[in-house]
Amino acid sequence: MSRDFQIIQLQINEAALKALPSRQRNQIIACMHAHNELAVMNRLLMFSLNDVGDGELHDHAHGVQMWCVMQVLTGKLFETWNMIYERFLKSNPEDPAISALSGAHKQSLARLRAYFSPKDTALRIVRDKSAFHYDKQLNIDDAVAEVTEDERRVYLAQHPANGLY
Repeated sequence: MSRDFQIIQLQINEAALKALPSRQRNQIIACMHAHNELAVMNRLLMFSLNDVGDGELHDHAHGVQMWCVMQVLTGKLFETWNMIYERFLKSNPEDPAISALSGAHKQSLARLRAYFSPKDTALRIVRDKSAFHYDKQLNIDDAVAEVTEDERRVYLAQHPANGLY
């Protein structure tokens, strides 16, 4: 166990959890679920940073693996923001959880709102054009015209987990 960070354990009282209105229970569960998913994706990203070998094939595989994990993490982060926006930030009147934030936390929230508001944020572009392939304007003919020699290389392996396109 690492000693570089402290883990704080909190216990949620069962009676207090059951006494919460369903909206607040749903908010807690949704935030915990989203946090767990982001933590798993972050761990996968950290794991993908480990070198697994030397040479061109390993370098290509490493790059593809990291890009795939980063795409999914980006999409998940974007969708987590959407969940928070829908369940908390969009409320009228303002959700009590938002009004109870400290001044510093409200400033951080304002920066997040400003970042996620425009239609052309980096996260949205990665999510829409590659993570979940929402891009309706993707033209395969144009993409193929720009493929380099390295991008036309295919690695086959006896085990499918080791194949790379």
